[in-house]
Amino acid sequence: KAARRGTTTAHRRTSAVVGRLQQGLLSGHQDTEDEMARMSGGERCGVLHRVVDAFQGAFDALSIKVQPQKIETLTTLVHVLMSQEGRFYHTTGHVFDLFPPDDPMDKPLVVLAALFHDVIYTQIDHGLPSAVQEMLAGVVEQTVDKAYVLCKPDNDCVELAVRVFGFTPGQVLPMYGGLNEFLSCVVALLSLQGVLPLELMVPVAIGIEATVPFRDQAGAQWCDKLAERSLKASQHLGIASATQSKIDEFVSDAVDMANRDVGGFGAADTRDFLVNTWNLMPETNPSLRHPGIFTLAQYRDSLVKPLRFLSGLTPERIFHQYKGMPPSKLLATLRLRAERNLTIARLYIMTKLYVSAIIEAVAALTGGDGPVSLFLGGPDGTRLDHFLPEYTPLCPTHESFSSDLDPTMVVAAVLLHGRSEPQSHGLPVVAFDLEKSPTASFVFSKLGMGGIKAAFPIVETFFEGKCEPRVLLEGQPTEVTVAVCRAMAHLVKTRQQALEQLADSLSG
Repeated sequence: KAARRGTTTAHRRTSAVVGRLQQGLLSGHQDTEDEMARMSGGERCGVLHRVVDAFQGAFDALSIKVQPQKIETLTTLVHVLMSQEGRFYHTTGHVFDLFPPDDPMDKPLVVLAALFHDVIYTQIDHGLPSAVQEMLAGVVEQTVDKAYVLCKPDNDCVELAVRVFGFTPGQVLPMYGGLNEFLSCVVALLSLQGVLPLELMVPVAIGIEATVPFRDQAGAQWCDKLAERSLKASQHLGIASATQSKIDEFVSDAVDMANRDVGGFGAADTRDFLVNTWNLMPETNPSLRHPGIFTLAQYRDSLVKPLRFLSGLTPERIFHQYKGMPPSKLLATLRLRAERNLTIARLYIMTKLYVSAIIEAVAALTGGDGPVSLFLGGPDGTRLDHFLPEYTPLCPTHESFSSDLDPTMVVAAVLLHGRSEPQSHGLPVVAFDLEKSPTASFVFSKLGMGGIKAAFPIVETFFEGKCEPRVLLEGQPTEVTVAVCRAMAHLVKTRQQALEQLADSLSG
């Protein structure tokens, strides 16, 4: 088309964002100097400059001349959006996980899609960050119950996104079915307008759409529909270069990138998968962002959520293939690893929840809930496990996490030796949980995985409020309940008498 609809409106939106960036009015931060100081510390400064290099490299690979100020603006926008207060995994550094592993600039449009794919995350960011509210005005409207309704597109970039995602004006965008990815895509396309021609925005939109995770549809089904929608969208917008073969290539690249987005599920070492899971927890559980303050119940809730999620997940909903990409052998390996990681993670979380239930029940009978640090101690001080009896762990005395080790032994090893060193893509890790789980390791040595599984139904009933704390404790081995009570009596001086009395009653 000779003239594109809404070009002036889109440029106005983008210019407004640029102005806000230059004025330092970013995501509620009141002082530009404070923001830049926050972003300039150590590793995070390096992350920002890597984003600059990524944008520059992608544009160079596409033979597109872009002014340095524009690259700086794009970089700052991505970095600010992915540095919101509640982010601990989905941060700026995460974008590099999605880059092609060999030479990223062989696929520059994949790089651009990766850079923008998670810039919007409404659940974590508590809505739309102020840096993009003007840009997204007229794209969606928020209802009184905080849902987002899609408006009629007034710009070809927005219409491309709408059609690639298969949404309809007037519909409520699904929170867990593409809302964040769609809005990230719109931010990407409007930000790149005037830099990329519309035909090059098609693979960027496809790439971001493909990162909608854990779909109920079979991989081949949603991939085929994505390709079909993308071809029709291109034809509707008069993009003659978007042939079926080109669209197939774009979707293959997108699926490959999307698999990297959830690559932790396919980690060869389950500890890496567990680290990712633990880094995600403060994003969905704000109470965990304040170590030493969150309660036993809050900690328990933060474990229940991932257990429920992982229990309903299958490898086929995680890793996908389109037109032979990734190769079938690699896909099979990723899914096999994912199945093992899911199994171990479920058993690991179940064990930690069992221990959490015992401690929570003891607390309920001796004064009520309170901060976890009150009952377990702190990472650098006296801890509950310091007062537990000596025991023989149910795992090798050396760290052993080989892929042929029985899942039960892996759980025992992780409890004793700990998860991998925490990584949070350049952001400081919130130390809401010990890397090692010494108390859980003690309990595991007494019950084994079989005992944990057998007891778990009553644990779930207790968490639902349908089982009294006393009933829960009386149904568990006294070598566990009494040992925990007496250890807590040593640690929690304010409840020492009540804890000793409870231990006596349980041992009688």
